[in-house]
Amino acid sequence: MIRESDRIKNKLLALNLRLAELRMEMERTQIRVIQLETEIEDSQLATLFGEGSGRQTALGPQLDQTRTELDRQKAMIQHVRASQRDTHLRYLLERRREDVEARRAAQTPVEEEVN
Repeated sequence: MIRESDRIKNKLLALNLRLAELRMEMERTQIRVIQLETEIEDSQLATLFGEGSGRQTALGPQLDQTRTELDRQKAMIQHVRASQRDTHLRYLLERRREDVEARRAAQTPVEEEVN
């Protein structure tokens, strides 16, 4: 029989995996933001030296969109972390309850034999 604590532990494992995925995705997005910022700075320097290609105006909306995506990812990570904390607490409480129940079950036959 599957115990409730086993079910909660599986959920906790799934949350841990999802959090790792989200963090990797966020790191890729952070790298993309840095790349876009660098490209914009390079374009601005090129414009100062009279070699501007107008690429800076095309990169602005991409940078804004990527920053918005980064903010969404950060919010999702915070949500998953909160769920992870709640699930971990539920797991600890359930394990405690199951341990107490197991101890009671182990003591009950001994008490019945004495009576």
